[in-house]
Amino acid sequence: MYLAFYVQPKASQDKIVGLYQDHIKIQITAPPLDNKANQHLQKWLAKQFKTPSSCVSLEKGQTSRYKVFCIQQPRQIPTWLSQITSKD
Repeated sequence: MYLAFYVQPKASQDKIVGLYQDHIKIQITAPPLDNKANQHLQKWLAKQFKTPSSCVSLEKGQTSRYKVFCIQQPRQIPTWLSQITSKD
């Protein structure tokens, strides 16, 4: 499963905001330094999809706010994803 995100780092909490253009907008608490935001988002996505962190990989956007993550073998689909995709 591939998901496209628009990331807002250094937020007060980790949360999905909604859609931004054709990306899922997410606020995360990690700063955009030394790959911390990417690692934080990888772990957060793994937790949301109940899959190991090794099954979540950053495919595009290493230094950009626009990112594409691949989630392999998700054991759960989070409610926020269902809510966002049903709005289309």
